[in-house]
Amino acid sequence: PKAGTTVHRPLGTTMLSETTTQDQQTLGVALNEGGQFDVTWRTQATPGAVDQALTSTSLAVVDVREDGVHVTWQVDFAFGQTDRSVFRLEVPHDYLVELVEGKNVRGWDMVAHDAQQFLDVELLTAAKQSEQVTVHLSHRMLFPPGAPTDVVVPFVAVPDAAQHRGTVQIRRSTILELQTSAAQGATRTDSADVVAQLAAGEGGFGSPLGVRDYQAYKFAATPFQISLVAAQIQPQVSAEVRTLFRLGETAAALESEIQIDAQRRAVYQVRIDIPQDLQLEQVAAAGLSDWSIATAGTERTLTAFFAAGQTDRLSLSLRGTLPDHAPEASVPLPRIAVRDVDRQHGTLVVQVDTS
Repeated sequence: PKAGTTVHRPLGTTMLSETTTQDQQTLGVALNEGGQFDVTWRTQATPGAVDQALTSTSLAVVDVREDGVHVTWQVDFAFGQTDRSVFRLEVPHDYLVELVEGKNVRGWDMVAHDAQQFLDVELLTAAKQSEQVTVHLSHRMLFPPGAPTDVVVPFVAVPDAAQHRGTVQIRRSTILELQTSAAQGATRTDSADVVAQLAAGEGGFGSPLGVRDYQAYKFAATPFQISLVAAQIQPQVSAEVRTLFRLGETAAALESEIQIDAQRRAVYQVRIDIPQDLQLEQVAAAGLSDWSIATAGTERTLTAFFAAGQTDRLSLSLRGTLPDHAPEASVPLPRIAVRDVDRQHGTLVVQVDTS
């Protein structure tokens, strides 16, 4: 075979795949019990060769998440009455192909050619008329606070297709905001059907922090260019602390009601400075998943965690006791302060037990 030919041959109960590195390369094949051998091969596809019978339609979701760009790209191939057992896709060279899905997909290989990166998808059985393949890609990125970051929307091309059109839905993390700086070769469209069809096909997808629809575009050919600017959303958080301090002759206790107002971005944790000697008996809030206490020097901080981000108003209540004191001793007032907020106010009521 010629160099670049992919050869498949059985090895026991498994199928061995190998790509030749030179022309006329010699390969060993084991005979079966009948003295026969089974070999299949696929010659290297030539970039730029166009199959006039092949057309493709894509549905894609591009998520700009807090850890980078994640892509789900589904391609529907149509190729008339011819049989096809392999498809070649061109994927962005700086993206990682995480998974290739399809009911008839046997496997896939990455092939580098100059500055391009190709994905060869091999089918279990030769398909006729149509086939569908879904590719999952990712590109890790950081979005530092206060530093807008440029993002180019990636695309998956079908280099040998006579026609390639489709729709791309762009979504953003709930902690990021996007702006479109340029769009060439693509036009705005409705986005509802894209996400619904892809989610139904692959069983749903998303980000731990949640995603929101941003914009959707139609394209009639590749390449196209959609340029974005991503930046972290700066939250606007305020707090009101209402504390009741019960002071007895030798005992002391407190109850605090903390109202958090979170705007523009969901809150996943609340950090509160509490007295060093406070023994917490209860921490309660709607949607609270867990809480912990950390001590650093003279500071003691309670952190309340929320698995689902909290927006608008959040109510958190604390209850605990302070160490006993002598009947006529001086007792300092407890200090409850919420961290990471833009502004804070509140009241402290002291209730003295004279009995």
